[in-house]
Amino acid sequence: MTKFYNLYRQIEDKIPNGIEFFYPNYWYGFSYILKRYSHWPLPLPVVIPHGVDFGTTNICEGELKSGLPGIYCYQHFREDIYKRFGSTQLIKGASPWLYLLKMKGFKGIDEGKASGIIVFPPHSSVSIDSYIDDEISFIDKVKVLENQFGKATICFYWKDILNKRHIAFERLGYRIVTAGNMFDPYFSDHLFEILKDKKYLYTPIIGSHIFYAASMGIDIILDEELETKFIAPKEVLQKDLWQADQEILESIRLTFSSNSLLSKKEFACNFLGAKHLKSPLILFMQFLMASLKKGWIITSIKQWLDSDPGEPFINLDKLQISNWGPHDGTVSNPPNIQENGDGAFWININPGKILIDGDLYLGNNKAKVTNRNPGQLTAAFDPKIFDFSFTGELSIINSTHTKILKIGNFSTYPQNSI
Repeated sequence: MTKFYNLYRQIEDKIPNGIEFFYPNYWYGFSYILKRYSHWPLPLPVVIPHGVDFGTTNICEGELKSGLPGIYCYQHFREDIYKRFGSTQLIKGASPWLYLLKMKGFKGIDEGKASGIIVFPPHSSVSIDSYIDDEISFIDKVKVLENQFGKATICFYWKDILNKRHIAFERLGYRIVTAGNMFDPYFSDHLFEILKDKKYLYTPIIGSHIFYAASMGIDIILDEELETKFIAPKEVLQKDLWQADQEILESIRLTFSSNSLLSKKEFACNFLGAKHLKSPLILFMQFLMASLKKGWIITSIKQWLDSDPGEPFINLDKLQISNWGPHDGTVSNPPNIQENGDGAFWININPGKILIDGDLYLGNNKAKVTNRNPGQLTAAFDPKIFDFSFTGELSIINSTHTKILKIGNFSTYPQNSI
């Protein structure tokens, strides 16, 4: 029971207790890594790509609309696409993962101590469920590799633990590990601890994990024979499933199918931008120069002064609603009606300086607009949803589709009944 509890405790949603303007910079602890390394105290003035990319023509709309002065690019073949569509400063950098390794003084896997194999099944995302179609054959492959290379440990992404993908392996007696929730500021630290004493990594899919492991000197066994299923609405798959250049994928396959461990490590480090790895002072100066663009540093200092220093994250059970409204209304009269006819709500949250990445929902209806400020959310809803009597739950749901907080129930009643 303790093992089960700890695993699920690790993947609980965390609310970053930070000052970043671009919320995805919190993902996987990347902003935390760069700021620890460079001693940069203010909000990061740059967008951090949240993972390794394999395309030269795709770009995330959210990154372009971040409002930050710069984009931190650590893959050289991505520079042109950012220059073409971005009006922000391009900073050539190195992956936060490489800075983490540098901070930990990691020089490479100790051949005398490293042992066993770490297995990475395909991982789901916020909006796409991913898994191996033939799970029995996948398990059989793991057993064969375990006989060759030593004890296997299975590393699951937090979403896949929520989806119970780990259960079959757990029942077979395998050790299950996870780096935690994507909002955990120590996610990458946890991943490092999982990898640091492993000699091999087996995976059926190309992803960031093979570059992180290979950069440490772990030998990669990439076997794409088994089909990975991606389950989501068609429009989501077209938008969110990475758009890779075949030439880049083939170079990856060629490299990781070779027998040279050194060539795999060099390839991974170059892919992660190792040649642009900077000293703490130089990285600090890069952030400073980006912050000076259009006076961004003034906005950053104001945000920093208004922050509430402490732990880098807050667990959901520590959040409390101090007040909210309206609580009810009448049919065809949107609550707290706005100039454009929308119905609106406000929610005050403790701790008062926490900024929550989430949208307000009334039942299954997502707010047209959710405004997020420290300690407060306001949101506007389409007036049509108030045209009939109903009682609906008002809640905050974040970008990972997790219900962060239940606010309370809102009701509309027939006119003249209140």
